[in-house]
Amino acid sequence: MGQTLAGDSEALGQLIERYNRLVHGVILHKLRKSNEVEDIVQDVFCKAYQELPDLREPEKFAPWLARMAANQAQVWLRRRDMCGKFASRTKFCAQRGAPHSPQSLKSTRATIFSGRGWID
Repeated sequence: MGQTLAGDSEALGQLIERYNRLVHGVILHKLRKSNEVEDIVQDVFCKAYQELPDLREPEKFAPWLARMAANQAQVWLRRRDMCGKFASRTKFCAQRGAPHSPQSLKSTRATIFSGRGWID
């Protein structure tokens, strides 16, 4: 983790590969369908990368990451439900980062996942 914090992209790639199944499984368990899981997985790793300097106990990285994945899935479900209730107000949903138009972490995603074939 220290190498990832120092900006080593190879170390970041190893973290992603090591914990991808964990994050994917947590999100899939929450959503119960797979069509949006990969986007949320990418968002979780982006958020984890941004918040990694704040992790006080590196040995608890896996549970920290799993909790983050569960929280991101829950946020996605809330946004989906909110936009479903206001389907005629699609502009409202797009402005608030609805699951189908994830804008909040777009530039971080491009930075982290470019070259790995994970960006659409």
